[in-house]
Amino acid sequence: INRMMADEMDRFKAIMSSSSCIKKMLQGSWWLTVTQFCIEGLMVEGEAGEAMANRFAESMLEEVIDKDGVLKLGHKELHSFDGMSAFASLLKHAYKQTALELGDGKSDLSAEWLPQLCAALAGHPSLRRLALRRMAFHHSSQEVCDAGLRSLSAVLRDSQVLEVLQLQACGLESRHIVPLCAELSGAPIRLKELDLSANKIADEGLMALARVFAIDGVTLEMLDISGQG
Repeated sequence: INRMMADEMDRFKAIMSSSSCIKKMLQGSWWLTVTQFCIEGLMVEGEAGEAMANRFAESMLEEVIDKDGVLKLGHKELHSFDGMSAFASLLKHAYKQTALELGDGKSDLSAEWLPQLCAALAGHPSLRRLALRRMAFHHSSQEVCDAGLRSLSAVLRDSQVLEVLQLQACGLESRHIVPLCAELSGAPIRLKELDLSANKIADEGLMALARVFAIDGVTLEMLDISGQG
């Protein structure tokens, strides 16, 4: 079974690479089914299957990872729930990237997708920087925002390697920041840099942030809160 799955994986990757359409595949709703079939089918085969799942995920994402280990995708590739689900399935098993940049700063990303993304980032061994640009919290319900920020707080608490978080122009307000800080107050986070620029955080949210970063063990070196308004 392992050999058959490996052969199919290599054949599928060769087809994809020859047509230079990895990004286009993430735009198709059927991509979720294909990705989950490959990953889940390999994972049931034990350690050997897990190794092949990792190889499959890394080979499928290598087109969008630059020489510095930065994985970049924009709204065009991640414009749907299925697209994010497929990407998250691959990301969970791909360890070559050290930074993830989602969003081009021109089009909004849905905050509804954040729990899927964070599920893939939980315990990720290589990701040191996460940048989310224009993830539209201000266009989402409070329930959606709370679910996404709870999942993000879990990543921040549990990650051993994540050092930089950039949430630029995400429409974040104090009503988003206060519950996030409450989630983070129980344990020190390991971030060295936090970029919250170009949001709408008022005094209440900024004071909540200050309390979190006053906790013993927090090692934050840079906080950018410019452009609030």
